[in-house]
Amino acid sequence: MFNKIVATAAALCLVPCSGISANAAENAVQQVQPSSIVYSVGLINRCSVSLSASGREIYLSGYTYCTDTMKKVGITDIKIQRSSNNSSWSDYLPADDLIAENTTSYDESNVKIGSVVGGYYYRITCKHYAKEPGFFGKSESISNTSNSIYVP
Repeated sequence: MFNKIVATAAALCLVPCSGISANAAENAVQQVQPSSIVYSVGLINRCSVSLSASGREIYLSGYTYCTDTMKKVGITDIKIQRSSNNSSWSDYLPADDLIAENTTSYDESNVKIGSVVGGYYYRITCKHYAKEPGFFGKSESISNTSNSIYVP
């Protein structure tokens, strides 16, 4: 057990974990575009979040895949952000956490997370979350930002 902990700690020092965001083109029909995939050597080994729209309704698609069965896994601290210029962002609306229990992953497509005002760009910031079972189970959170979309 001690060797596993030391190996995991050493690997964490060697592998940086960060998200990459990509902007979607302005289209009349907004497409779901994965914004990032994050690889980690902790509890979470892959995750992604993307944003799409239909009219003024916006939808989140995302996943959090773990290395083993977790007590809780999902997407938390979800915030819808908006911008008039696609570069300066401010928080617009919070959204409910999306959590599954006693599983190895959370994976959902097109979850309606809000209605928005037209004439702005929107994106989502969130954390991918995993919590091990047991009283002393560790947890991990990885911040991520979706693609941006324009809602006419």
